Amino acid sequence: MSYVYNFLIESVQFFGGFSSLMSEKMRLFYKGRKGVLQAMDDWNPGKKVIWMHVASLGEYEQGQPLLEELKSHFSDYAILLSFFSPSGYEIKKNNTLADKTIYLPLDTKGNARRFLKSQDFAMAIFVKYELWPNFMFALKAQKIPALLISARFYQKHILFKPHGSLLRKAIGCFDTIFTQDENSQKQLKNFLPHLNAVQSSDTRYDRVVEIAAKRKELPWAQNFAQDNFTMIVGSSWPEEEELLLTLLASTKLKLIIAPHQVNAKNINRITALFEAYKVQCLSNYKADEETRVLVVDEIGLLSSLYFYGNCAFIGGGFKTGLHNTLEAAVYAKPILIGPNYTAFPEVVDLVQNGGVQIVNNAKELENSIRQWMSDIKTTEYLGAKNYDRIQAKKGATLQILEKIKNTLDH
Repeated sequence: MSYVYNFLIESVQFFGGFSSLMSEKMRLFYKGRKGVLQAMDDWNPGKKVIWMHVASLGEYEQGQPLLEELKSHFSDYAILLSFFSPSGYEIKKNNTLADKTIYLPLDTKGNARRFLKSQDFAMAIFVKYELWPNFMFALKAQKIPALLISARFYQKHILFKPHGSLLRKAIGCFDTIFTQDENSQKQLKNFLPHLNAVQSSDTRYDRVVEIAAKRKELPWAQNFAQDNFTMIVGSSWPEEEELLLTLLASTKLKLIIAPHQVNAKNINRITALFEAYKVQCLSNYKADEETRVLVVDEIGLLSSLYFYGNCAFIGGGFKTGLHNTLEAAVYAKPILIGPNYTAFPEVVDLVQNGGVQIVNNAKELENSIRQWMSDIKTTEYLGAKNYDRIQAKKGATLQILEKIKNTLDH
């Protein structure tokens, strides 16, 4: 299996650049990796290096709480951050948490050896799913401690398949694996009992608690909601927006919609959809008691915006893939989502705990909202269940940080 894998990786490195002629993402993928190894050879931080690797933006968000702790507690070390995907690197390449941010070179034997010899590495930390065999084997050969954090595995994962033997060898190179949930730990223990798998939690819980503590003040949102029952619609798609039309016709609900796609075409589509309900866009918002729908045509506000609503409706659960529910849950808001959520363990947990409810159609959505509008105590009780669950789940970052301290002290 390793021969096949190495042949494929070498082929991608040699021939893959041709695909950059057809795709902007692939162009960034290959162009960004040119000169990375030389840049690592030339980098002279004057310190030992703690290296964190993430796949893309979502994994960066999971690793960010730990990056912040590393920067605060380990000033004697330089922090290196690597990305696999352009969609993460291009957004976070100028972050201030890492001393150097790069693309991860492709996982060839030669790249892995040269990369790890370029610096005095004290530790490597991989986030969630990242298993690159040649890098893992090189870390093991050079006796560099390695952690996998916020890991999640399920029964049908390739790791547990007959053709997953190379990945099983690679994952054995980690000194400790911190899993997001109990099921992931059990899967590892059942199939690979020799691994040091520790159940912690998802570091995203720590992240949303931190974001909530530093939320932006949004006077316009406070002004719009006032004493009216207001729903925050987060990262919405057409499927959610269509359901809301019936709701507006039958209730006095007010909506603040932060669509997933913030571009002129989509914003115009949404405002046209809700034109019967005195809709405004944030960019031109003027306080008006008759306005019932406010469309947020700016990015970067949603994680603070949930604070101002009575409840939240999170987009993506009908078709595209559910968006972040934790950002709303941390503010003690009850949450509604579409039926496609089982791929997200944190959402399954919140559903089982009672603070997140599933709606399959406009009628179910209306029933839930009517109940919440008529019984504020129940609404607040369900929101409190979400808040309590977030608080109970936080702490993974400090658990991982303690392991890092103990490892580096030795």
